[in-house]
Amino acid sequence: MIEKSVLEREINELVLHSYTKNNFEYQKEFEKFSINHFKTESDKAILGLDIYQYSEFDDGRQPLIPFLFDILLEKGFTYSKKVEPSLFPDQADEKDQTDEKKFINFKKKIISTGDGGFIIFSSPIKALVFNLYFFTALHMYNSGHLNSKLHQYVGDITIRSALTYDKVFNYEHNWYGKGIIKNARILNKDTLNRFIIDKETYKYFMETFYGIETLSIVKPEDFKKAIDIKGEFKSLVFGGGERKDMLKNIHIQKINDVLAKSTKLIIYNIEIQFCAEIDQKPFIFTLGNSNVTDVK
Repeated sequence: MIEKSVLEREINELVLHSYTKNNFEYQKEFEKFSINHFKTESDKAILGLDIYQYSEFDDGRQPLIPFLFDILLEKGFTYSKKVEPSLFPDQADEKDQTDEKKFINFKKKIISTGDGGFIIFSSPIKALVFNLYFFTALHMYNSGHLNSKLHQYVGDITIRSALTYDKVFNYEHNWYGKGIIKNARILNKDTLNRFIIDKETYKYFMETFYGIETLSIVKPEDFKKAIDIKGEFKSLVFGGGERKDMLKNIHIQKINDVLAKSTKLIIYNIEIQFCAEIDQKPFIFTLGNSNVTDVK
């Protein structure tokens, strides 16, 4: 990555040179400079998580919420790695690391917002599966089966989520870009604690799996081919061994287009009934809800 001091010097030189060029020429120069120095990644899936009415918790409970959010992230991460190894394989530098170290590295990729955060994934299917396991942990907590003493004091928490699929880029070890901005605006607009996806995510599932609803019946060999998994395929949800009937119902409905500042957002509401199994104890919960009231 280019050093900040070098970057500043080159920008200053570019500004000075721009005075000798017409408007079109120097805009092209800046565009070329930006592309060369701030490499825009290919489309990434951004999972946004937001703790509903975090500021409404009292002074005794509010400091515990980030700690609780970390617990849920760690559980979601651990479940995903354990039962979906083909979707979340160890990276080359993780082979000899402890689970704790792997989670620490994962957390470094999370953009914290104070009352939630954004997580970058390579594809929407990975973001969706992680979200299911994150909400598995949330359901266990809210039902008193995870950190029961903490639950007795803090009480239930509500988390809403959004999934967008768009360009992002990295600067100074932080992520920026259109995909994150869209996600934040969707979360900010929704007050009904739903699971909302954007048009690009909808299109990804249509093109890759014939629609998000098809995930409940997709064959293991077709799933593996669709997302180009090499080698042995292992997945508790999608097969490649012992397949569980975990995706009970998937409903998708288009809701109103939203104008956020000057950007028109085309969005869809998702509701998924998911049958989780932790320590050989199955239970069903719903990710999102069926409320299709317009987003304001």
